[in-house]
Amino acid sequence: MNPSKVGKMDEEVQKWSRKDPQAIKKAMVYPESLEALERGEMKYSGFGSDNEVDDDVDADVDTELDAG
Repeated sequence: MNPSKVGKMDEEVQKWSRKDPQAIKKAMVYPESLEALERGEMKYSGFGSDNEVDDDVDADVDTELDAG
């Protein structure tokens, strides 16, 4: 994810967690991580990090998110 977009993504997670928590969990690859995301415990550190969620990140996902 583009580092300049991380703050905006954090805001969106907070917003949708309040509006429709079930929908955001349903859309997540790792829905069990939603609470950690909301608390700010999971920060993107790029490829090759020790974070298990980052290990499966596909580079094409970043392109799709930036295009939307």
